[in-house]
Amino acid sequence: MNPKYVVSLEMAKKLRESGWTKKIEFWWWEDLGYSSGELEGILKDFRSLGNLDINTYYPAPLSDEILEELIKENSDKFIIKYPASSFENGIWDIQLIGKRFRWFKNKHLPDALAETWIWWKGRKNES
Repeated sequence: MNPKYVVSLEMAKKLRESGWTKKIEFWWWEDLGYSSGELEGILKDFRSLGNLDINTYYPAPLSDEILEELIKENSDKFIIKYPASSFENGIWDIQLIGKRFRWFKNKHLPDALAETWIWWKGRKNES
């Protein structure tokens, strides 16, 4: 799977922290790099995880999977635009139009949708 189709490793961590529970096919695996000591993200097929320690894995949903969750549990309307505007080429614009207008911009569509889901999840938990 090409990483451009799923959320980034950083966003995957935020999704897990925010309570993402939907079963998905792809996950990021975090491991300490041997040479630099930096964290590496490697995309894994969920079916290959077996009984490994799930605490080192972070959900990497596709844009479609995030959008399904937003539509299933949200009464707000969505506008998805690309480019966001004539002067913001290369930026995705996700707008939620409901009781509270809110929008999210990101160069990476899965991350823009994930930011939207995380915000919505936080709003839902406040209710």
